[in-house]
Amino acid sequence: MPSWRLHRLHARRLLRELGVERDPGLPVEFLVDLLVDAPEEALRLVRGKLRASDRLLYLLLYEEKLRPEDPVARHDWGAWRGSWASLQAARRVAELVAGRPGRLLVDLHVSLDYLWRVGDLEAYRGWAERMGIAEEVVGYVLRSFSAGGGA
Repeated sequence: MPSWRLHRLHARRLLRELGVERDPGLPVEFLVDLLVDAPEEALRLVRGKLRASDRLLYLLLYEEKLRPEDPVARHDWGAWRGSWASLQAARRVAELVAGRPGRLLVDLHVSLDYLWRVGDLEAYRGWAERMGIAEEVVGYVLRSFSAGGGA
């Protein structure tokens, strides 16, 4: 998988491209990297930020006895096994804590991981469609990694 440094480079580029200002406190790209790759740690960090109505989501993600599906709140959230529901849970947590940019960066993180593993933009397009990756992210990835697009 690409390093978090590479993930952050692309996260900052995407956010800049979308005109999103970064929070100087806990940068959203750091939180998303942690959420996708080390969810147990990230969920501990965000627990206090979730509203009372969102605490059930937290419990479903964090408490093993309540977790509905194996890849939920595990490294990569089952994105490679086509677990759309698990990825949706990661998106929801990121959006609750960081708004739409958090949700988009979850999609970007798993997209970069997918390209790292598979290395094929056509396969990526199909996977991105099946997983519901945001159009902004798919466009960014295709522009960044197509021939001559650089990375």
